[in-house]
Amino acid sequence: MKYLDFTVSIGKLMLDARVDYDEDLHHVADTSMQLHEHLLYEIYFLEKGGLTVQCGNTTLSLKAGDIFVIAPHVSHRILSYDPDMVRFNIQFLGKFKGSAPYTFFRPTDEARQEIFSLITSIRYYMFTLNKQSHAYRMNHAFSMLLSHVIEPMLPPDAFKRAVPKNNRLPQLIEIEQFFFNRYAEPITILDLAAALNYSETQARRILQEYTGKSFADNLRHHRITAAKQYLLNSNFSIDEIAERCGYQSRMGFENVFKRLVGMSPHRYRANAKDGQ
Repeated sequence: MKYLDFTVSIGKLMLDARVDYDEDLHHVADTSMQLHEHLLYEIYFLEKGGLTVQCGNTTLSLKAGDIFVIAPHVSHRILSYDPDMVRFNIQFLGKFKGSAPYTFFRPTDEARQEIFSLITSIRYYMFTLNKQSHAYRMNHAFSMLLSHVIEPMLPPDAFKRAVPKNNRLPQLIEIEQFFFNRYAEPITILDLAAALNYSETQARRILQEYTGKSFADNLRHHRITAAKQYLLNSNFSIDEIAERCGYQSRMGFENVFKRLVGMSPHRYRANAKDGQ
């Protein structure tokens, strides 16, 4: 039997844990058949087959899809199991007020599908830990997996930190769409404020906070981005492109383009044609 130790973050809680794993998924250690107890919580995720467990003076029959949690210092053992039985075992260190000696539950179909899909991913990552990204993904999967089990043991605010206070995505999309749709117009910060239904001061603050740029910088960015596309994918003249991108004169457009891109619009188009 092999072991893997890891630490995961679940809401405000940090958990130290250990997982048992073996190339032989049907293997059951002799010690599991003997009456024993742990200093840690232990979880059985029953993936396949059946399993009979003695926990204290109680005997329970588990079937595929069941989850069984044993509290610390509770005597238990496996009495019998099907030849094709596959279980996934995790032990973790934790202190939870009023937790029962054992907990047995059968998750809903949706939760069961997610839980055992996570286990499949974890098994894959455990045997391919040569990649740093696999270790990261496995740790994340462990966090998701354990959260399903310990959620009932945690206080109501345990997951509060995991939920962002402000979702910036809708406002970022509004800002992006505003500039994308109106970059060719003579727009000002007041137009953006009106689109967001904010005051001018609020609009400036949100723009700086969410994009890190001023209104003028955002507008220039979108105009020059559009100009690049015109230069690469159209036959419009430089004068036509300047007008289409909201510039009153070719000279003003070329000055801004050269400052931001490092070359003139003409050179940018020529380089693209030459494959540079």
